[in-house]
Amino acid sequence: MRINAVLAALLAAMVVGPVAAAKRRDDPPAQTATVTTVTAPESVAVRHRGAWNRLAPGGKLAEGDEIHTGPTSIVGVRFSDGSTITVMPYSQVVVANLGTRSGRVQLALKIGEVTGRIKPKRASLPDFNIGTGTALASLRGTDFAVFVDTGYGATLVSIRHGAAEVDPAFAGFATVDVPAGKEVEVTRSKVSPVAAVGRAGALPGGVNRERARALVLASLRKTVAGCELSPESFAFKIDTAANTWRVSIRVSGAISGWGVWTVVGTKVATSNPLAKRIAAGCR
Repeated sequence: MRINAVLAALLAAMVVGPVAAAKRRDDPPAQTATVTTVTAPESVAVRHRGAWNRLAPGGKLAEGDEIHTGPTSIVGVRFSDGSTITVMPYSQVVVANLGTRSGRVQLALKIGEVTGRIKPKRASLPDFNIGTGTALASLRGTDFAVFVDTGYGATLVSIRHGAAEVDPAFAGFATVDVPAGKEVEVTRSKVSPVAAVGRAGALPGGVNRERARALVLASLRKTVAGCELSPESFAFKIDTAANTWRVSIRVSGAISGWGVWTVVGTKVATSNPLAKRIAAGCR
């Protein structure tokens, strides 16, 4: 299907800032967004009006704010309607709109993963959308996870409770309804069948790309603290070869470059010198 206006606005927000859409008289009131939790705050940053700042519980997020989390960091956010999201490690998300202009809460997920629980739909509440470079997830009354691998151009939308509509960004693909307990993966060239959570795009006998990245990050939790990595600038990409996930993570700080790991089944192994150094605590 042709990319819709909401997704187009979210993609623009990734580049130029908040969504600029007119708010109608009958739109629901705007929401507030409050930071509730920050783990490993030394590797969390928020870009507000072009300047980098640290985040702390109780802080308010504004439209256009961009949250970056490091390899062991998690940020929790609560909206005024009671909906909550969690920005997972090694992620970047833009608060594109809090409903002040379009009657929708809109997040632009640039890298990584956001999970959350969205309050059931009521006429007085705005819609809740999360857009990536390849898809738009429309959520309501939903316990969800949205993951994006920007390097490969893949978006994974998983629904634990409730349901979601997923609109692929490219022509020729129809909207996908994702029910509870299911997920779908959207790339630049294909849309996977709707599958059980954890299985969309999974390798035979193995895991999907989100789980592959999670396994790599879990393997680094005890060693990465010594690397003094910066949350402001990082990236990752995940590709496959011979039923093996190849997870590449770009880091900066005390060391810089691309670390590469492989995941076969659920087994993680370092694959280049930088990954080996990070696994050793950057000694």
